[in-house]
Amino acid sequence: MFKLGPSIAVVIATVSLASGDILADAMAPAPDAVRAAIDRLSPSAIKDLRRDPREVQEFLERQGLFQEIERRSAQVGLLDTRSIQRRMVAARRQILADTLEQRYVTAHAPNAAAVSALAADLYAAGQPNFQLPRKIKVAQISLYTNHCEPEETVARLQEMVDRVKQGEKFADLAREYSEAPNAEQGGLISQWVVDVANMRGSEFLGPALALETAGDMTEPFVYGDAHHVLMVVVDHPARPVPFDDVKDAIEQRVRSIHGRLLQRQFHRELEAAAKPPMTAAELRALLDERAEKDAGAKLEAEQP
Repeated sequence: MFKLGPSIAVVIATVSLASGDILADAMAPAPDAVRAAIDRLSPSAIKDLRRDPREVQEFLERQGLFQEIERRSAQVGLLDTRSIQRRMVAARRQILADTLEQRYVTAHAPNAAAVSALAADLYAAGQPNFQLPRKIKVAQISLYTNHCEPEETVARLQEMVDRVKQGEKFADLAREYSEAPNAEQGGLISQWVVDVANMRGSEFLGPALALETAGDMTEPFVYGDAHHVLMVVVDHPARPVPFDDVKDAIEQRVRSIHGRLLQRQFHRELEAAAKPPMTAAELRALLDERAEKDAGAKLEAEQP
């Protein structure tokens, strides 16, 4: 069953009041109102209605609700309420302005070739922004710190660093001496360490990013309750993101920026073309006339 929330109902009633033709259709006998509603449908909507019985039923239920909204609005005098009329007029103007703006943007949108060319230029000019950051694989040898003699822990790790430099394998020493949970894996840390700001600031993995290439090792350092030595095992340098991988995103950005510029241009042209419908003096005369009318109505209402 199609349901219409209170806020939607107000909007529908408002939009209906904003247009004399639509209001006349809504207040017409039911078959005439449905016929008028069908005349406003697009060809694709007509096709959907003809194809799907459920669409037909929902359409009829909507029309019934619209008719009831209009009937009750007229019954309680909403059609003559100034606040409702103002809101309906404002809604109608906004709908028309939005539609004109959309058509203007569509009519002046750049063609696909121009968008592609601009996207390629932006990619070439902004290479630093289209880079895949460096990432490394790291292995560790960790020893719990001897808090009585921390220098002894540092010396043991430094000895292992020297042994690696002399030809022994870092992984073999990690399996034999490391007290980290990944010792059996040769001290290999499973996650990639990506060269981004938050990772560079890491007290544990950050020192590894300061190393230049695979095979380089840190000096022993303390982190938590242990001393550590890290070695770069695999080093994937930063590299450009292929243009084809970012082409669609750049083109979407180009269209978005161009669309906003066109919106501003539309409103500038609209404001430049708009002409005041009367002089200030004429408006003041109308305001005075309205004020006198309101004062007369107030006096009349106060009389017994």
